Amino acid sequence: LNLRKLSRIGLIAPPMHKLFFLSCVLLVISTALSQEEKSFVVQADEALRENKLDLALNLYTTALKQSPNDFSIYYKRATVYLSQRDKSEEALSDLERVLALKPDFFQGIYRHGKTLLQHGRYQEAKKDFEEALRLKPGYSLAEESLRTLNRALELEVIAKKHFDQADYVGAQQIYTELLSMSPDHKNYRLQRANCALHTGDTSLVLEDTKHVLKKDSTNSNAYLYRGKVLILVGDVESASKIFGQGLRFDPDHKELKENFKKANTFAKLTKRAEENKKSERWEEALIDLIEAIKIYPTPDLTLPLEHSLCEAYFKAGNLDKALDACTSVIEKDESNVDSLVWRAETRLKKGDYDGAVADYNKARSIQPNNRRVLEGLQEAQIQQKKSKQKDLYKILGVPKDATTSQIKKAYHKHALESHPDKAEADAKEEAETKFREINEAYEVLSDPEKKQKYDNGEDLQGTPQSHGQHGFPFGGGGPFNFHFEFRH
Repeated sequence: LNLRKLSRIGLIAPPMHKLFFLSCVLLVISTALSQEEKSFVVQADEALRENKLDLALNLYTTALKQSPNDFSIYYKRATVYLSQRDKSEEALSDLERVLALKPDFFQGIYRHGKTLLQHGRYQEAKKDFEEALRLKPGYSLAEESLRTLNRALELEVIAKKHFDQADYVGAQQIYTELLSMSPDHKNYRLQRANCALHTGDTSLVLEDTKHVLKKDSTNSNAYLYRGKVLILVGDVESASKIFGQGLRFDPDHKELKENFKKANTFAKLTKRAEENKKSERWEEALIDLIEAIKIYPTPDLTLPLEHSLCEAYFKAGNLDKALDACTSVIEKDESNVDSLVWRAETRLKKGDYDGAVADYNKARSIQPNNRRVLEGLQEAQIQQKKSKQKDLYKILGVPKDATTSQIKKAYHKHALESHPDKAEADAKEEAETKFREINEAYEVLSDPEKKQKYDNGEDLQGTPQSHGQHGFPFGGGGPFNFHFEFRH
């Protein structure tokens, strides 16, 4: 096209030939853009058919930049969002744009209603389904969606009734059914999480609160329930952080504040109790442990604290309470070796040698190579054996750590006091028996080798010592025959 020639022959005025040229260029650019836009949509449609959702989403978004008022592209992008996890909010936004651009678009109305149903916005969804049925009477999918919606409204009332009656299992089941109809209903998820807290379904609480916080990072109740379930599983430190996060968004939330304070107090008490244990301040440690248990009386938290109580009571010399604390732990966890050992040591100190041996054997069956268990069992068996012997120290009235001089002095005293020659005729036999026991005790305790064997619970001369025998096993026909005379 020769614009100058056209101008010369008078078809266009000379000043107009530049404007005409510019118009032609704009027309070409406009045509090119339209073709490019169509190319993006075609590519996006193909990607969608091939289930390449991210690519389709990007292409539809690019096409909308070129044509921001094309309702069909918004609708197509909404379908992609609905095919992706946790993108229903974005889909709803696109569908609202669709209906703003084309209010009578049937598929847009119906899909908008379905998405509202998914979010539990039932009254709004109901209007969409009714409008869809007005445009297309008898449309089965809209009729079915209306039935689902009405059923959800009924179940909502029933679920609340179960929850108010503290039937958390029943309420949890109904909220699960409701979430199958409206999976993005935030309050249903929070209510189910609350039920799960009461039923002990910790994984469900974590799942539901995570889902809510992903869509609403400021939801204070989600932080509350998530923190509470962390308390249930024994992670107080993480729970405290969660409560703190929730308070940043809602500083006046009463339950969050209370739980944050409790978690911090618990952490402070347990830390201080541990420091007191390391410093062997057992009475102070006991006070902190008891207060900590009162804050969170839940098994995952109290079990290790009760075990610490067991040790602290033992170290503080309160054997009865040590026994109770250890038994409480073992009843909840039969394989708790540390508590078995502490109870064994407590029983050993209380003189319950049979019980101590039983506890050590139980611990050994769980940890056969535990040195503390093996050494404790050996000591308990020695004491068990000695308990079946006559108490020679008691006969002479001396402590177990008595010196040779003390033993000899005690022997002379008791032998003199109990000599049969001093007894009346009717008490002579009893006096002889007692005098013989005094001599037998001195015979063993005055001999370092025999005393060591006796202290170790070993047999002397291969003859077991027992309360069941008459007289002392080393006298009357044994290796030691006593005549009623003093030994020097």
